[in-house]
Formats: sequence, C-alpha cells, structure tokens
Amino acid sequence: MKKTKLLLLTIAIITSFSLTAQVAVNSDGSSADASAMLDVKSSDKGILIPRVSQTELEAINNPANGLMVFNTDEGKLFIYIASEFKWKEVEFGSGEILYPASLSIGTGGSCSNTTVNGNYIAGCELDNSHNVVIDAMVSSAGSWSIQTDTINGYSFSGSGIVSSTGTVQLTLYGNGTTLSNQTNTFTATVDLGGTSSCTFDVTVIILNCDDGNACTDDSFDTATCSCVHSPVVCDDNNACTDDSCDPQNGCEHIQVNCDDGNPCTDDICDPATGCQNILIDCDDGDPCTNDACDPATGNCTHTPVNCDDGNACTDDSCNPSTGQCQHIAIDCDDGDPNTTDSCDPEIGCIHTSSEPVHKTTNQRKDKKKK
Repeated sequence: MKKTKLLLLTIAIITSFSLTAQVAVNSDGSSADASAMLDVKSSDKGILIPRVSQTELEAINNPANGLMVFNTDEGKLFIYIASEFKWKEVEFGSGEILYPASLSIGTGGSCSNTTVNGNYIAGCELDNSHNVVIDAMVSSAGSWSIQTDTINGYSFSGSGIVSSTGTVQLTLYGNGTTLSNQTNTFTATVDLGGTSSCTFDVTVIILNCDDGNACTDDSFDTATCSCVHSPVVCDDNNACTDDSCDPQNGCEHIQVNCDDGNPCTDDICDPATGCQNILIDCDDGDPCTNDACDPATGNCTHTPVNCDDGNACTDDSCNPSTGQCQHIAIDCDDGDPNTTDSCDPEIGCIHTSSEPVHKTTNQRKDKKKK
C-alpha cells in the first residue's frame, strides 16, 4: 500500500513538472519567475552543480551543448561547447569575496613592535611615505581592515589580505594634513578581522629652515613640505655702490671707485647713473688765450693766442672782446717831406730820399703779440 502511494505521488509531481514546465525552489512558497525554467531562491544558501574530477569529466558520454560542471582537479568551472567539441574553462574576473581574517593587534595597550615611517611636519599633507607598521597575531587568513581615530588633522588606515597565520606585520597609511607640532597618541582598531585595538605615538614637528647663511631668505613651502632657501637681493638701487653678500654678515654695499687716473677730470658718482668723469673747466674768461689742462699735473694753462701773420707791414693783436686776431697796417710816414715812405712785407717800412744821394731805410719794426 505504501509503495502504491509513493508511486502515485511521484507520478503527480512528474505530471506537475510536465504541465508547468517551471520549477521554483524556495522556502517562502513563491512561484517561479515567468522567464525561468528553474528559479532557486535563498538568502543563505547557493546552487551546487556537479563536481567531478578531470577523469570523470572526460568520461561524460556525449555531453550536451552548454553542460556545466566544476572540475575539482583544476578548481574551475567548465562548460561544454558542442560546436568546438571542447570543454571550455569559465574565466574569472578580478572581483572576489574573501572571508574576514581572525587577528589581534593588542588588548588596548601599546601596539607591538611599532615602526613609524616618514617625517611629520606641521602644516604638511601626508602621503604613502607616512605610514605605521604594527604587528598582528593572525589565527586565520583572510581580509582585514584597521582604522585609527583622527587627531591633529590626520589619521591612519589600512586594509588587505593576510594569507598566513602567526605574527604578521600590517601597514597603516597616513592621510590628512598635520595642524600643529605635538605628540599624538592614536588608537588603532580592527574594523574587519577582529575587534582588538592598540595605541601608538606620532610626533609632529616644526621644520627649522634656517641654513645659517645670511645670504639666503629661508622659508617653508607647505606645498612641497620642504625648506626653500632663496638668494637675498642686495641691490640697493644705488649705482655708486658695489652690492654683494657675505654669508656671515649679509648684504654689503661698497662705494665704487670713480677715479679715472686723469687729474684733468673731476671724478664723481651719480646714484642714478654711476661714475661721471667731468673735465676740469680751465676757461679764464679771456678769449685771447688758449686754455688747457696739463694731464701730468692737473694745472690749467693759459697760452696767448698767436696772431702773427708773418707780415712786417701789419701790427698784429687779439681783440679781447671777440678773441679775433687783428692785423692793422703800420704807419710808415716819417714826417720828412724829402722821403718817399713805403713798406716791404719782409722788412717793414722803407723811406727813400727824394735826393738821389740820400736814401734811408728804417729797420723792420719788432712786432709784439698782443
């Protein structure tokens, strides 16, 4: 009788499957989705397809196109492609879900074997060079995540996968910008992989950028988090000084030497244009002298203008008003009616007697320069 009931139930189920052509497997009694032949629903379980070894896979007779199995030797899914007569591996993407590790980093005290890397300078943004390495005791491998509190504008965090058990070093990377110089005590707490915590200290300093050189302006660049030593500008905008810098004393402004070695110049310096070598003024106000400066002594000389025209028949002189030479014909009249008076340019006045026997000649007059 029992066998009869079981047979009838089996026939009913098979008949039901044949009539609906759909199967819903769930625990809430919902129907299969209209687009699915098999609709499996669960919040805590999955589908387990046939698991076979490589030998068992190859022994499947006349596999259907699209038949799927899990190869236990390869640890991979395979699908049979009938058009190629091949089992083809299902390629996995980069995404993965790992179980959390089980680890401990302390019991609220100091983190074990802590190494703080990087220079922590007030006002600087942290990068991956700023990190803290701590020890963790791992009892089972998996993913982990650790976060610290935020203090003085910055914090540390890290995550990853541990693949071995025992003591493992984990790295927490800094982020944020330090605000002021002080020592900060951070509490690291395991977010994934446990619930333990521990503390470590990080000291933030103010960078002293003084390089001891009076010829540089020393400053701190927060963009690069480094000291900048810019050359000081010693130019005093005075063309009469040579500007330089001494590393000990700073800027020096030494008066330039404008002496050109010429005693006939007045050597001065104009702050705007620099040295000026001005010729000494030897003008005595007399247009009838040639005024000059003796380069050996620096003394002025005043030489009378030479107005001599080489003509004995002129009186040569210089006009003190104009400085022009004057050549006035000399008067050869001797007041003697018995002589004929004339002038020879070479010898001067000639007085010829009207009487044949008498003839007098005046000697050439000496001419003086005036």
